[in-house]
Amino acid sequence: MNLCRAIGACVALFVATPSICAAEPPREGVTVAQFAIQGVLSRIQTYADVCTAKIPSLGPDFQDLMRGLNARVSQIAKPLLASYATDPLVQGSTPKVLIDAYNKWNQDLRQQLAGMDAAKQCPTYLVNYRTASDDFFRAGLEHTLATLRQQLEELGKH
Repeated sequence: MNLCRAIGACVALFVATPSICAAEPPREGVTVAQFAIQGVLSRIQTYADVCTAKIPSLGPDFQDLMRGLNARVSQIAKPLLASYATDPLVQGSTPKVLIDAYNKWNQDLRQQLAGMDAAKQCPTYLVNYRTASDDFFRAGLEHTLATLRQQLEELGKH
């Protein structure tokens, strides 16, 4: 589903590129705007959880990372969300079908990460996410919001 690709856009570049308060998984009852932010953060949290389980000594580093990213991504999102302030699709509740699709996609990631070389990959994820620019997260959030809006329009046609 395009939704999964949109939320993952903020994450996927770091997975492929060497050198990347814990987010909750998206749930029902949140607005689409909140879902976009939670989706990006919880996707990164998945990497943190898997890496911490495989290499417990990285736990404090990933906790610090997530605390910083929660605040940082929220700040980056504020001006982006302002342009959607009166958009009923983005300010409305996220449909269960989108949340379920995201959760399945994230579960697939967990299964994929189970077989990784944690000693090699986890430090790389940590560095890449620490050094990500605001522009990187802004572009990912913009893409995610636009794609979610498009998905909602398509759902409304059915």
